[in-house]
Amino acid sequence: MLMTRQQAKAIWSFVKRHQKGIGTIVCQCEQGISRSPAVAIALAQALGGDVRKIKSETHPNYYVYRRMRRATKADSTNREPIRKIRRTRCL
Repeated sequence: MLMTRQQAKAIWSFVKRHQKGIGTIVCQCEQGISRSPAVAIALAQALGGDVRKIKSETHPNYYVYRRMRRATKADSTNREPIRKIRRTRCL
């Protein structure tokens, strides 16, 4: 199933709602191969985080990445940086 615009917006809304006082965001999907890295990269970019390690160790799904970037760019409110965003895989 492809990520919908509403799902991307829901993820971004959730992160914004809970970002105060949070130092780490963990992005997780069923396989942890392409979707979670795509979400992690988009969130890190939107929140001013470093994406080099995520990009160097993963193969992000660019469809999911573009959905997430559109969701984060559509909201121009002030963003408080999160210290760390990482992706993980369910076992």
